[in-house]
Amino acid sequence: NFSQPTDVMCLLFGKCAQGPTTPELGEEYKSNQNFSNDQYIELDSHTVEVNWDIFEDTLVTYIFGYRDSEERTDQDFDSTDIDFFSTIRKQDYEQTSHELRVSGLIGDKIDYVVGGYLWDSEYQLDQQLLYFLTALAELPEGSTSNPRTDHDTDAWAVFFEADYIFNEQWKLTLGGRYTEEEKDMDRSSFIDFAGAGVVIIPEFDASGDGDWDEFTPKASISYTPNVDHLIYFTYAEGFRSGGLNGRGNAPSSIEAPYDPEFVDMYELGWKGVWLKNRLQTSVAVFYQEYDDKQEDVVVPAPDSAQGQETVTLNASEATMGGVELEVKALITDGWTVGVNYGYLDAEYDDFEITTVDGSTADLSNLDLRRAPEYTYAINSVYSLDIGPGVASLQATYRYKDDFETTFSNEPYGHVDGHGLLDAAASYAWEGWTFRVFGRNLTDEDAIGSALPVAGLFSFAAYRDPRIWGVQLSYEFGVE
Repeated sequence: NFSQPTDVMCLLFGKCAQGPTTPELGEEYKSNQNFSNDQYIELDSHTVEVNWDIFEDTLVTYIFGYRDSEERTDQDFDSTDIDFFSTIRKQDYEQTSHELRVSGLIGDKIDYVVGGYLWDSEYQLDQQLLYFLTALAELPEGSTSNPRTDHDTDAWAVFFEADYIFNEQWKLTLGGRYTEEEKDMDRSSFIDFAGAGVVIIPEFDASGDGDWDEFTPKASISYTPNVDHLIYFTYAEGFRSGGLNGRGNAPSSIEAPYDPEFVDMYELGWKGVWLKNRLQTSVAVFYQEYDDKQEDVVVPAPDSAQGQETVTLNASEATMGGVELEVKALITDGWTVGVNYGYLDAEYDDFEITTVDGSTADLSNLDLRRAPEYTYAINSVYSLDIGPGVASLQATYRYKDDFETTFSNEPYGHVDGHGLLDAAASYAWEGWTFRVFGRNLTDEDAIGSALPVAGLFSFAAYRDPRIWGVQLSYEFGVE
């Protein structure tokens, strides 16, 4: 990690005479820690699927899902040897889902699926923050700010999709989904004066709720000139749920929900096989129009003693268009080579936000995060029967063009174009697999993520350096 709080630390803590407390420039994988970076998670996940053939051409399917997790993350964000900004974050999450669907055939022309879906979830976030604002307020050493979030979601949906087969070459697909959601949240915070005995003072206690409903249709037509080729065109609408700012630190941010994100998608594609299925090709041209696009940002809290908050903004309108190409070839028996290429043109069309002082800022000139103009990858796999098992060699090279990791396009969050080389050798027999692997073999040191914190400071993390390892696994039930 690296951070940029040096001037503020000198001002607040008088550490200037001791020199910088962050690692020297170029020491990407070193940091000065005075707080553990431990992570704990306990997860239970269960899925049950039941299928019932009630008629010759009709299948009823029920799927039940349950997931429960408890986790704790301790993190020293500032990478310095003082208590500048560190957190202990505890989260409990539970969700339950039910899906019932019927699928089948009507005559020899219609293939359909219709069903319903129920979902409920809840999570609790308990957090302790130890950061420099406690020093500004002259609080006792060890004092913490303690925000808490309780969030519930209830949703249901009905959906359908049907293929109408005109003849052996033409097929029309129509579908849609109607969704209703309800969300409510309580958010509170208090200061714990740990150094003065336990003296608790509430900072705020606020609640918010929201409900949304939306119908999202889909239509597609496909043409199959012969068994080796497929040409299709698809139009679909989608939405990303609206919600509540579970890490807001101001009542006004908590009480007002943010809107759903909407997208209209158009795609024209062609898939084909050649040379007796030894060569497979796929090309797709797509265009997407976003409305009320959501962006997660860290901003100054507007009406609270808390200095900053993480909220979701609706970034008005954006468009994305591009091309995706994939080629997969069987060079010889056992040796497969794959190549894929992607081109993306993504931009905001109309993005204005209201700042803390009430003025309007036009951010339409910003680049969307994690949207490189082009990407490509080359993958090679060679497998050979040796003795009682199968030996395999695999290598993959992936390249990404320049992209931004921060919403505000900060210079330290810019990632230059770079490639990653991974390789592995394995031997599998009777359910056992022994594997030797290497990741990022050329030791590229690109930024993995970066975040400015409300104009106070910033931090970022580098992606993993060169890694190698060995792995032994066993898959039960393999004959």
